[in-house]
Amino acid sequence: MKKIENYRGKCTGVNPQTASNGGGDNNGPKNKKGTTPPGKKKQNGYTYTRLYNHIYDAIEPRKFSGAQYAVFMYIYRQTIGYQGRSIIFKTVDVAYKTKYEPRTIDMAYKSLLDDKIIKTVDGKKKGVQINFMKSEWTPIEE
Repeated sequence: MKKIENYRGKCTGVNPQTASNGGGDNNGPKNKKGTTPPGKKKQNGYTYTRLYNHIYDAIEPRKFSGAQYAVFMYIYRQTIGYQGRSIIFKTVDVAYKTKYEPRTIDMAYKSLLDDKIIKTVDGKKKGVQINFMKSEWTPIEE
């Protein structure tokens, strides 16, 4: 691949005309438009989900329990990792993936819902996604 340079002689990336993926935006998985979906990236042949800095900064001081963190990350992965869609939350599926008891998963789910860190969508009882409006989250008690 041929590198292109800006007017100061510094490398600015790959020339889109000579890039093998046609667009030159990055080498991640492609959606119908040929661009990488938000939150997805491919590196060394593996696709991974990015954890946005503002979300990390918001959850870090919250001192989640292990089950709460597992439920949060499961929902994050299933929504952001799959182009931001909401998911139907099934306690049994999450318990299987995280190796926690279903009762523990259900309690963690309810506490995240009560703290407004996750929210229900489309009027579905268990249709959930991450609440990106951090101002709506319950404040941290000190």
